[in-house]
Amino acid sequence: MFQVYALYILFLLLALVFLPIIMGLTFQIAFVVLALLYLAFTRRTILDKFSWFIMILILPFFGAFIFALIGTTQLKSRVFSRKMMADKRYRLQYKDQITNEMIGHNLLGHFSTGAALFSEGNQIKCMVGMDVYNALLEDIKRAKSSIHIEMYITRLDEVTLPLFDILKKKARSGVDVRFLGDIVGHLFLRDSEIEALIDSGVEFTFFNQRKGRYLDHFHVNHRKAIIIDGSIGYCGGYNLGREYIYGYEKKKLQWFDAMFRIEGSGVSGLQMTFLLDWCFSTSYILLDSKKMALAFFPKVPIKVENGITQMLVEGPDCEKTALKELLRKLIVRAKKRIYITTPYLIPTEDIMADLKLAAHLGIDVRIIIPGVPDKKMVYRCSESYIESFLEAGVKIYKMDGYFVHSKLYLFDDDISVFGTMNLDMRSLFLNFEQAIVQYQDKQLNIEISALFESLFDRSTQLVYNNWKNRPWHQKFQEILLRIFAPLF
Repeated sequence: MFQVYALYILFLLLALVFLPIIMGLTFQIAFVVLALLYLAFTRRTILDKFSWFIMILILPFFGAFIFALIGTTQLKSRVFSRKMMADKRYRLQYKDQITNEMIGHNLLGHFSTGAALFSEGNQIKCMVGMDVYNALLEDIKRAKSSIHIEMYITRLDEVTLPLFDILKKKARSGVDVRFLGDIVGHLFLRDSEIEALIDSGVEFTFFNQRKGRYLDHFHVNHRKAIIIDGSIGYCGGYNLGREYIYGYEKKKLQWFDAMFRIEGSGVSGLQMTFLLDWCFSTSYILLDSKKMALAFFPKVPIKVENGITQMLVEGPDCEKTALKELLRKLIVRAKKRIYITTPYLIPTEDIMADLKLAAHLGIDVRIIIPGVPDKKMVYRCSESYIESFLEAGVKIYKMDGYFVHSKLYLFDDDISVFGTMNLDMRSLFLNFEQAIVQYQDKQLNIEISALFESLFDRSTQLVYNNWKNRPWHQKFQEILLRIFAPLF
């Protein structure tokens, strides 16, 4: 798999080198003009168009070539449009099993979309470190009917090896084990390791890689969910690999992330997303009988008395930019505080304006970003937004010595958001993402608030005057990389 992907990248690089020579100047100019015209008439934000325009004008052929590869794929293709229509049909067919619409209608301040699923009485726990794997292994050991895994990155190492062994054992014992991976995120999972899973009875496939489809690595499936017997679910920033516990020793990079364990009827939202993505990737419909539907969406007793859960998905298979609009709505309605952790701080212009306005109005807006980068260019692009935020009164923290990979949002004392969505352009417009919003759950809010306070204590708050006087060469790098923000 890695060899195939490497050849594909090599082909793209050779095309960049030799196409200008083959095409000649006239064709290059025509190609650039067509790219600019196509961009001008697409339905994009002014900021997004401006960034692409600048890139194409500064690096004409290269910019147009990259736009043709990446920028145009941001539009919903026929493939994803068909998926969107099929998803709608199944959500409508099984809405009684997966959502309680009356909760949504009665809930103030929520974001409404056809893919928003509501439930209540869920027990949700925020987990970090090895606690995540320990709890996950125990839950999988007790699985009786099905284990569904949808993951962006998977590695086989000393941390994940026990998980792989249990999955194989469960598959041999008759439990239905299905594993849906993103092809880019699984580049370094060897074919022999995948074959060992399949030989044990695990059903394994890659997202959006059915026969006849091109290698689409621009629309990555960034969703991360594990569903056990339709009643226990895990969702958050964790992929499967040792770095989410120990970081990268060679890079001296420590890692912080968070995962959430959900028990209750809210798991049906994660289950439905998995089943729809599995159907899209395999053409095998798992929801073709009432018996299977009952197995996947069992009746789960209410675990707690308070809290309303909303599950949202985002991606080219959705009509609206649901997660972006959700964030904007929650930012605007906040009265007291807005706390955010994100590995990449590359917001849209409107989200940035909303956060700055909230700070101007006296709301305590704090954002925690990594103290050390995993990708230096993306990190520098993130830093290009800091000065404007600080000037507006938004408090920016860098977690000392850590790469922060968690995606956490806390609004006032009653709303928390967690899932796979980074605060960057890729998550908001390009990737397949998912998020869970928990309303009116004071206990979970207290837990997440305490987690944020511990992170603030381990972080350095940036000071506007000091940051403004950072080296000129850093400012120059930020200005240059800001142009490429749509790629990040």
